[in-house]
Amino acid sequence: MADALIRLKEQVAALSAEELRHFRAWFGEFDAEGWNELFSNDVERGALDEIAAEAVEHCANEKCKAI
Repeated sequence: MADALIRLKEQVAALSAEELRHFRAWFGEFDAEGWNELFSNDVERGALDEIAAEAVEHCANEKCKAI
C-alpha cells in the first residue's frame, strides 16, 4: 500500500466524530462528482448505447417489471 494512503488512513482514523462527519459529507460529494464525470464521458462516447437499446427492447417486449 502506498505511503500516502497509509498516512491518509491514519489521519482519518484520528478525526473526531464531528470532523469525521464533515469528512464523510465532503468525500461523498467528491466521489459523486468523479462518478458523474465518468458516467457523462461514457454517455458522450456512446459506451452505454447498447445497454440502453437492450433496455428499450426489453420494455417494448414487456419483459420489464414496474417498480
